[in-house]
Amino acid sequence: MVQLEDTDNFENWEKLVRAAETLEGGLNRNSSPQAIATTRDAYDRFLAKFPLLFGYWKKYADLEFSIAGTEAAEMVSDLTMQYDVG
Repeated sequence: MVQLEDTDNFENWEKLVRAAETLEGGLNRNSSPQAIATTRDAYDRFLAKFPLLFGYWKKYADLEFSIAGTEAAEMVSDLTMQYDVG
């Protein structure tokens, strides 16, 4: 897990998420479990910090769909309910 020096700096979080998204040239069903876990962790932490950024929830759901299918994408969608997003 990567630690950010300034956890309130949105730009640092955005860079972390972008870096995670590009692991292994972009994640898909054939990506390593470590790359998938790292990316999920980045999104989970980012969205816990900035829960009202709907576009990132959408990107996370799309990523989960490409990795694990419909049910995984729906689980991300269900998480938005915790934060009253969308």
